[in-house]
Amino acid sequence: RAALVELEMESATAPLEAAVAPAVVAPSGCVFLNIGGVPFRVFGQETGGTITISPTTPGQTELADGGVSAVQQAVAAWTNHPDSAINFVAGPARARNITCTVNTPGDIDKDGGGVVFNDPCSDIPDMVNCAGTLAIGGVAQGGGTNTFDGQAWFGIGSPFVVVNNGAGCIGTTNFAEMMTHEVGHSIGFGHHTGSSPSPTMSSILKGDGRGAALVGVDKTCASFAYHTFRDVSFSHWAWKWIETVDNRNVIAGCGSGNFCPDNNISRDQMATFLLKAKEGSAFTPPTCTSPVFNDVPCSNSFATWINELSARGVTGGCGNGAYCPSGLVSRDQMAVFLLKTKEGPAYSPPACTSQIFNDVPCSNPFAPWINELVARGITGGCGSGNYCPGTNVTRAQMSVFLTATFGLPTP
Repeated sequence: RAALVELEMESATAPLEAAVAPAVVAPSGCVFLNIGGVPFRVFGQETGGTITISPTTPGQTELADGGVSAVQQAVAAWTNHPDSAINFVAGPARARNITCTVNTPGDIDKDGGGVVFNDPCSDIPDMVNCAGTLAIGGVAQGGGTNTFDGQAWFGIGSPFVVVNNGAGCIGTTNFAEMMTHEVGHSIGFGHHTGSSPSPTMSSILKGDGRGAALVGVDKTCASFAYHTFRDVSFSHWAWKWIETVDNRNVIAGCGSGNFCPDNNISRDQMATFLLKAKEGSAFTPPTCTSPVFNDVPCSNSFATWINELSARGVTGGCGNGAYCPSGLVSRDQMAVFLLKTKEGPAYSPPACTSQIFNDVPCSNPFAPWINELVARGITGGCGSGNYCPGTNVTRAQMSVFLTATFGLPTP
């Protein structure tokens, strides 16, 4: 048997000892299964890797479907969290593969990659009057350590859950909550702390009707350990805005599990981002039947978006009948594009009567547009009292501009 890391137990009546907080600097309330302070996580999730856990047969005696739906709901609760890259798969029900042995303290017989019901090896003390330990979930170590966000983490080889005999007495909804908790252990989470509401990963079954759901701190910890993009950690200054444009399908990643937050925005990309942020990701501009700009033929994949910006009076191009699609967008230009897209071509901001930024005097033709962004709370500048009007807009900055201008909901 592979050595097991520290296990977490779900109690229906009282908390049991939680895992020792690991050395990794995590948000308040997050705890991870660990060995010697080195936490566990599944690697490769950001690039499409998956981890599978399957319900096994015989199923949980007290439940009509044996607990299959609870496993599926629990896996969905973690995988469907929009602000993390957890790619859990609920495999089809299969016969359990477990060999009962003489256990040592802290060890348990398990089926790697499986949920085993009814505690067939009697590893968990029996429940009394539907009180006691409901289940045990954990991980088997998968190799040595890897670095993630500058920290050492152990990889997870296989997840497992063992459900106690009689645990189905808590009913289907509470059973789904319990399973979500244990599945959380199987991808490395310990007993989270917090209140209002108490997280599903806290040590006691809540039984409040939540069923299979991530609550409060659970979501924060998932975003921290499994953030969507490898190059945008949970502590990145633009994390919530990047998550916003990704969740709304306004700006996608740049490949290989990355977002490339410091890459500059080109004028052709900008056309797509502006219209998707305003109209929604389902918006499709009219087909290009005649080029508007001499450097944007209809064969250009951005032509429909660029032509739509032109039709709306947002842009007249870069001069001489051209649009300069590969040109970069500066922060002063971006102020105009944002406000015209939002308000329409007839919009004109109030005149500049007082200089706001050191580097944007009222004599600057972009000053009214930039000052209006400030008035609307869209920008606070680039620091030290400046706006950096000639600096090119990055993908991270664009995420902030779009979210604030069009009121996109943040995590």
